[in-house]
Amino acid sequence: MLIVLIHDISSVQRLIEIAKFIFNYTLASQIRLLVISKPTGSAAQTGIPEVSKIAYKQNRSVLIVNELKDAVEILKPEKTFIATSTIKSEVKVEEIVNSIKKQKTLLILPGCEEAFSKYDLALGRPFNIEDMCEKIGIVPYVSITLYEILKRL
Repeated sequence: MLIVLIHDISSVQRLIEIAKFIFNYTLASQIRLLVISKPTGSAAQTGIPEVSKIAYKQNRSVLIVNELKDAVEILKPEKTFIATSTIKSEVKVEEIVNSIKKQKTLLILPGCEEAFSKYDLALGRPFNIEDMCEKIGIVPYVSITLYEILKRL
């Protein structure tokens, strides 16, 4: 079971685009719950209600939490992976896919460049898609990362 979390997002448009991609690209059986952690600014004020409407229409759920640790405490995933290009990782996509097939897996994705503190990174296993970084833009980064994982499921 896969749960996707978007962390530290402040842009309404970015939040809506990510939610639309997740809800329209995936099946409800693949991603039933979208978690939004630490939304700020206009994303928190305007984006959350919009994403909630999109989720409701797609028969999906949205959970909003203040911090990553809140999501981990509430959801109690067996495995947690954090997408970041700031740390070189030994975690391969196949390991994430195998985890998703066998157990509740939380996939944490950035909502902005430099979204994760050292404390946040300690909550899961950092991973990266080879030769890709957040500098391409967060929406493409999230989309490509999810695509690379989901195509192997």
